[in-house]
Amino acid sequence: LAQATLSIPLFLTVQSALTSNVMKNVIILAFAVLFAGVLADPKEPALQQDDECASSGEACGLNALQLRSEDREEPDSNFTNLDHIDPDDEQLGAHYADGFLANLCHGTSYCAIAGYMIVAGHGDAKGMESIHNSNVGYYDSMLRAAYNRCASGSCVIITNPVGHRTQSRFHIHYRRYNGGGASLKHRLEKQICGSHGWQNFAECGTGKAKYFGGYPSVFREVLGQYGGHLANVGVTVWPGACGHGVIVLATTHCSIEHSISAR
Repeated sequence: LAQATLSIPLFLTVQSALTSNVMKNVIILAFAVLFAGVLADPKEPALQQDDECASSGEACGLNALQLRSEDREEPDSNFTNLDHIDPDDEQLGAHYADGFLANLCHGTSYCAIAGYMIVAGHGDAKGMESIHNSNVGYYDSMLRAAYNRCASGSCVIITNPVGHRTQSRFHIHYRRYNGGGASLKHRLEKQICGSHGWQNFAECGTGKAKYFGGYPSVFREVLGQYGGHLANVGVTVWPGACGHGVIVLATTHCSIEHSISAR
């Protein structure tokens, strides 16, 4: 009886130790499964957000995935801040002579200049004609940088086409719009808010506009509307449109920069 009495606590101690080890293994296994699920997202995030592929099937999804694997927007970290420079300062010895922006910005992804311009740092980035499907992510990253600096409802972001610019280095203006810009934005909202897809819009050249509920990959969207060639296309982006979205306006063979904004 004494032997049996002594063995009961020993049995309980062994059983407790075994149970504890089993529970530890179960907990470790559960955390391993959970962690693997976080790392292995079954779906490309870019595809989850691509509304063009929402109803177009596997072909569109594969095409979108290929585009994104070839070229993604560059992070907003590899840039040079030159906001202290005034391009209008004649003491700099250029005063808008072609090549001025190229001399200011090189050896970096892009530069922020004078508080209203984003300038490409790549030497082959001449203008809108330089944008194509294989490098559109680089240009969209610069447009997003401009948007991040001027995203209020009083802003407009502007690029000009071939023949309507003074610099042969790609650059983007982000500004507060003037009375002409306010009038144009009102016309855009009146026609575009509540619509779906690209709409013809009478401004200059062959105008097209589209409303987006959130900020899109603008140049990638516009490329699809003009056969992959943007040399003669100017783009304006209107934040805070229709209350909380963005309107993108594409025009051809013209510039509306000076009619909608002023430094």
